[in-house]
Amino acid sequence: MLVSEIMSRELVTISSDKRVSQALQLMQQRRIRHLPVLEGDRLVGVITMLDLIGAFLTLLSLLRTSSRLDLLLEDKPEAVEGAAKIIKKAGGKILNLALGPVRGHQRSYCVRLQRADLGPIVEALEQQGIKVQDIIP
Repeated sequence: MLVSEIMSRELVTISSDKRVSQALQLMQQRRIRHLPVLEGDRLVGVITMLDLIGAFLTLLSLLRTSSRLDLLLEDKPEAVEGAAKIIKKAGGKILNLALGPVRGHQRSYCVRLQRADLGPIVEALEQQGIKVQDIIP
């Protein structure tokens, strides 16, 4: 059997100056796991789903040792900003924030922090009336 008998005929490529999110969207839409990268007409590399997963992990600092707080806040930017200020003042350093589901006028937030003693941070948040749903030290 020859390679030409089993290869894909429609070649989907992306330019090296495109954003990672565009590559991810194209790969998801076309249901492909490898995407040749071009500069003009020249092949300069291949981006794979594994590359994108690695970029995602790096972006969210998921490979770093961290602590986590799950908070229930009002679903408005001011509530998040207020919680972030309290966390910082109590000695926490936020790595990233993920939005959870909305429940009425409130939303669940997953706050990943640089590894820290969460006791003082939780106490400071609760003193301000912020509901701490869960912690992962």
